[in-house]
Amino acid sequence: MMRRFLWLVAALCVLLWLPGWAAAQGDIYEYATEWGGYGSAIGRFLWPAGIAVGPDGYIYVGDTYNSRVQVFDRDGVFMRQIGSIQGGSGEGQLYLPSGVAVAANGEVYIADTQNHRVQVFSPDSVFARLWGGSGNEAGLFNEPMGIAIGPGDLVYVADSHNDRIQVFTRQGYFVRMWGTRGTGDTGFYWPSGVAVAANGDVYVSDTENHRIQVFDAEGQRVWMWGVRGAGNGQFGRPAGIEMRADGTLFVADQDNNRIQYFSANGTFRGTFGGAGFGPGELDRPADVALGADGRVYVVDTWNHRVVVFAPKARWPVHLPLALK
Repeated sequence: MMRRFLWLVAALCVLLWLPGWAAAQGDIYEYATEWGGYGSAIGRFLWPAGIAVGPDGYIYVGDTYNSRVQVFDRDGVFMRQIGSIQGGSGEGQLYLPSGVAVAANGEVYIADTQNHRVQVFSPDSVFARLWGGSGNEAGLFNEPMGIAIGPGDLVYVADSHNDRIQVFTRQGYFVRMWGTRGTGDTGFYWPSGVAVAANGDVYVSDTENHRIQVFDAEGQRVWMWGVRGAGNGQFGRPAGIEMRADGTLFVADQDNNRIQYFSANGTFRGTFGGAGFGPGELDRPADVALGADGRVYVVDTWNHRVVVFAPKARWPVHLPLALK
């Protein structure tokens, strides 16, 4: 009788302890699949640097050195492409594109990096409009990389070589901008990723400053975290970022060959990846995107592929046989 009682107490302790442990550790992700490989054929990549998931569940990959965006279903089956490996500067042509964002209506927004502009395409990949051009005045760009769509249908662009964030309407009308080269409250050094929370807060991967900065909707800095390093919450040239609906921020930590994820206030929650070219390993990942099913899609840039991670199922708690 006493033995059964002790087993019951132990089981109850485990049941009470596990939820707190799980919350402290955050979600756990494991390798699911991958596709791609070095090359210019359909379904292959050359140093891809951007990725997004559309409302239709399709995966949009900025195939940078092939000057195109390739579109796949969630299993990696090729659907279509925007641009071509010849590249170009005409309407609908791309030259070393990087960041990609997809609006709720399916419109595709592309940071056309070496053409110093943003191009917009219809859900079926037909050219719609563009804005920008080379320069440092408002509305112009110098190698824009990250792009995101926020509340109010505003488009946020990491104008990387101008060390600033610019904000536009979806039609391309300039709204505001902030940032300059530096390390202070308004300073950036090559910002390359941007994400926007539901409340309008703007998260920026300040790449060469090895940190994440957070601003309110008007561009006033709220807080920041991160220093250069390889520990939890430290970064090695963070690049693309993406925010989940619950406020969890995923960061492509390039030089540390991993993805880190944090709560909205910067509290470290977990990491996955690791240096290499095997399943689930990464070599300087440049961007990350989130599927509605919980999957995490990573452009594994120097391995020329997309690597997919999925949430790992929690271990079930089994009661001892003596209690059954």
